Amino acid sequence: MPGEPVSSINEKIERYTANLKIPSELENIFVTNGQYYYAYYDKEERRMEVLKF
Repeated sequence: MPGEPVSSINEKIERYTANLKIPSELENIFVTNGQYYYAYYDKEERRMEVLKF
């Protein structure tokens, strides 16, 4: 196929979280309307973070 290879959702999340220490029980990946979301609880900031990929 022509063009640049596209990163998988797992690769994108791994790049984003490379320097974060998030316990697996505090993170989730979900899809709604074809859009991926990665959510985790940031204990230091005491807030829920939701990222759209």
